[in-house]
Amino acid sequence: MEGAIAAELLPAETRGLGYGVLGSVNGVGDLFSSVVVGLLWTHVSVAAGLAYAAALSLLGAALILRVR
Repeated sequence: MEGAIAAELLPAETRGLGYGVLGSVNGVGDLFSSVVVGLLWTHVSVAAGLAYAAALSLLGAALILRVR
């Protein structure tokens, strides 16, 4: 879905750069989120890790809806 939204929002001449930035941001975000969830899971509780992941998923969905 993100790729489709990027295609709609970016001009054709910068679309390749936009996809590269999107992939980089997704990769760094995935790494950071995995580390945080792992730390919460290990040091706090399983529920804390899952709650963090669920909250960020809902926030991401809300941001996508707002941009559209």
